[in-house]
Amino acid sequence: MWCFGVYCAKLVAPAPCASSSPANTDAARCRCPWQRSSLWAAAARKRRAIRNALAAQRSEKGISQQAWGLRENIGRVAAVAESDPRLIEVHPEVSFAALAGGHMRAAKTTWNGQMDRRAALARAGVVLPDDLGQAGVVPVADVLDAAAVAWSARRFAAREARSFPAAASPGDRQVIWY
Repeated sequence: MWCFGVYCAKLVAPAPCASSSPANTDAARCRCPWQRSSLWAAAARKRRAIRNALAAQRSEKGISQQAWGLRENIGRVAAVAESDPRLIEVHPEVSFAALAGGHMRAAKTTWNGQMDRRAALARAGVVLPDDLGQAGVVPVADVLDAAAVAWSARRFAAREARSFPAAASPGDRQVIWY
């Protein structure tokens, strides 16, 4: 997800690390090992077949069809990010791990996973109502993700957010905030 100040825009999961370096993406994967496959670095400028062949030579994971299909939109967002320091990169599962003080015990697609995330958000002061009105048709995982991103955006605005890499400063690029 990307945050514009406190306004957030979600790109389709898996979570694209559009501005993030491969090292920051790997750091996020270490923080959320159960989400390894949903955190990936975008490759917007090289052909997928070439990238996958090179990755195979290095015994690395290739680029998924979904990631490749999103490359143009990721590039557009990355271009805006380069020119607007208010835009930050946030990965909801990294935020949830920070909220919980460690790994979440269940996937957010499960009842326990959803309840754990909702409780972690509530402990941090982000209380989701039982009835979202017209917005209640939105998939639960998207609501939880948006709330986690809002939590991270609030922390960033208050200069309380943490990051990958740890030594990042507001305005730095290739940073994942939580």
